[in-house]
Amino acid sequence: VKQIYRRLTSKEPGILATIFCGYISDLLCVPVCMPLEALVVQLQAAPPEVSKVEIVRQAIFTRRGLVEALKSGKAYFFLSLKPGLEFAIFDTIKALILKAQKNA
Repeated sequence: VKQIYRRLTSKEPGILATIFCGYISDLLCVPVCMPLEALVVQLQAAPPEVSKVEIVRQAIFTRRGLVEALKSGKAYFFLSLKPGLEFAIFDTIKALILKAQKNA
């Protein structure tokens, strides 16, 4: 997403743009990651005698399984801010360090 921003604006993204890019990047991952995370939790919590193949089939290949996996999706609209904030902090610190090294 940052590369698209650079291509469109011909400049490096600022702090707010970096937060936005990280937020959008994480939101794009949610439809794939959430069902897989739910599946992993179900597999870990299942008793040993339960068929793992049946858990996977129900979780991924049934409507009920997908609806269950996406239940908490609304929370991700807020939680997706975390990567954006982390990217912005990291990029700011990295720029400061590189600028200090260049001036030294």
